[in-house]
Amino acid sequence: SAVLGRLLADLTSACKKHYGSRLRAVAVFGSVVARHAAPDSDIDLLPVIDDLPDGRVARADDFSQSSAP
Repeated sequence: SAVLGRLLADLTSACKKHYGSRLRAVAVFGSVVARHAAPDSDIDLLPVIDDLPDGRVARADDFSQSSAP
C-alpha cells in the first residue's frame, strides 16, 4: 500500500540519517514482504551497518549516543 511504502521510505531515511555512510542496506522481511501482514503486524527490518562495536551492550550504547539530540 502507499502508506506502507511511505513508512518504509521514512524508516530507511531515518536509518540513513542516523548511521550515515556506515549504512549499507535495510532489508525488509517477514509478513510484510510475504503480503500476509495484518493491520496489527509489525514491520521486520534488518539494517546492515559497517563498523558496529562488538557486543550487544556496546551496540546499544553506540545507538544511544549517536541518536541523542
